[in-house]
Amino acid sequence: MYTVGINKRSGMPYLQRKGKKEKVEYYEKDGYKLYTREVKLKSGKTQIIYFFSKKQPKSGRQCALPERYRVGINKRSGMPYLRLKGKKDKIEYYEKDGYRLYTREVKLKGGKTQVIYFFSKKRPKSGRRCPLPKGYRVGINKRSGMPYLKRK
Repeated sequence: MYTVGINKRSGMPYLQRKGKKEKVEYYEKDGYKLYTREVKLKSGKTQIIYFFSKKQPKSGRQCALPERYRVGINKRSGMPYLRLKGKKDKIEYYEKDGYRLYTREVKLKGGKTQVIYFFSKKRPKSGRRCPLPKGYRVGINKRSGMPYLKRK
């Protein structure tokens, strides 16, 4: 079932579906609301932009956080901004007393592969840096002073 609605700006009629409207979760952070609007570029193309504002802007409408984006906070102004999620996001690698945590897959004699974690001050021939795995804590060997992983 449809009903006829009137656009507030243009006064033009449009069809709208009768029934319950879906509730949209608008994004808000520290009093700043996320808005979107279409901008026409000099090349003639239109592009959708997102921006944060504390006050209702003249143009633009409030919106939810788009997929593939995360919110960062500007250190100087304290204002939120949108950033694409992806490989460029900084991974926090684990380091303790100059020793860095690395991981690599090792093939066992039985044919199984197992992921191992180890600490090193220098870059190893194989393996890559990694964050502290969940469910583990770091201990320090009393004799050698080297860190090691221990299950919680």
